[in-house]
Amino acid sequence: MPHGHAEARTRGGHSERAVRVLIVGPYAPDGQVSIPAFVSTLMAGLAPLGHDVSSCSPNPTRFGKALKPMLGRRALFIDKFVLFPRALKRLASQYDLIHIAEHGYASYGRVVRDRPHVITCHDLIVAKAALGLIPNWPLSYPAKRYQHSILNNLRGSRHVVAVSGATRRDVIDLAGVPESRCSLVLNGFYRPSQRVSTGVEAELRNFGIPVGAPWFLHVGGNQENKNRKGLVEIFGALKKREQTKDHHLVMAGAQPGDPVLQAIRALDAPGDVHLVVRPTDRQIMMLYSSATALLYPSLYEGFGLPIIEAQACGCPVITTRGEPMMEVAGEAAIFIDPGDIEGSANDIAKSVETLGSLVSRGYVNATRFSAENMCQGYSEVYARVAS
Repeated sequence: MPHGHAEARTRGGHSERAVRVLIVGPYAPDGQVSIPAFVSTLMAGLAPLGHDVSSCSPNPTRFGKALKPMLGRRALFIDKFVLFPRALKRLASQYDLIHIAEHGYASYGRVVRDRPHVITCHDLIVAKAALGLIPNWPLSYPAKRYQHSILNNLRGSRHVVAVSGATRRDVIDLAGVPESRCSLVLNGFYRPSQRVSTGVEAELRNFGIPVGAPWFLHVGGNQENKNRKGLVEIFGALKKREQTKDHHLVMAGAQPGDPVLQAIRALDAPGDVHLVVRPTDRQIMMLYSSATALLYPSLYEGFGLPIIEAQACGCPVITTRGEPMMEVAGEAAIFIDPGDIEGSANDIAKSVETLGSLVSRGYVNATRFSAENMCQGYSEVYARVAS
């Protein structure tokens, strides 16, 4: 097996329209969660559609490990962008189409430029920051160069798939990809998302969440666009409203950074904020299933998976009045302006008694985003690009 890649294969049924696909996943030491799940979902869903699907990804090599003491994290770039491309070029000749599953690896499009290939763009948020389109998001010079290279490589690729209409517009406007070479395939569910009732109370007690108390849930990481500090500030304003003064806040995901922790400590009731760090998929479903609502005031998103995950678990959604959040949530959410803390708190407090009316609409909306629909969409793109 060539240096720097791992390969897995799922064989589907045989069909005259079958496409032999190689899906390129992310570098394992980067610790990504969503993209490996995206790749696994595609592999499971494309095989029944008749495609012969394999996956590969850059892995740590002995060369990268040997250079790490001298180069630090820069040694990872040797694994990803020097050694792995050689292995990918050898592999690519065996397939009808190469699917690069994450736009951060768009440079691989140059490696397989003589083969039909597709790159999935999940968002261009950091690229916007590099272009100066998002204020107060500092990036180092190398980070800016990397984001500019992503835009250039998307522009030169054979075909790009965007996961939302908003992301497709960014690909066309910012990367300059022609509309004819940029398809929209809405994300589907990467992980199980359904209402859970068994064992919920015991799990909530383990997390220190008062059973029976109303509470808002946030699911996400510490990226600037997730607006965790703004989330805490909105919660602080909610605690001053009569309708929501007894509510708690549960933050599930990565351990918050110092700015968010400082914002929590500044609250009048910091003990009403509960952290659930790195929950399992089942724990996430338990949280969705028992929360008063998902409070998701992101500033920017490529898609916003927690919105549909919450809806599929019967959890009402409160999210940002903007795209793609409104595109994804449909008519089954309360929309707020996270830049207006007091206004957001007012809108939520006024709506808190009627959140239950969103549940049935949320269930219906979530059906638009099945993994089957997503895989069918990619299957159609493969057929067009490979031909």
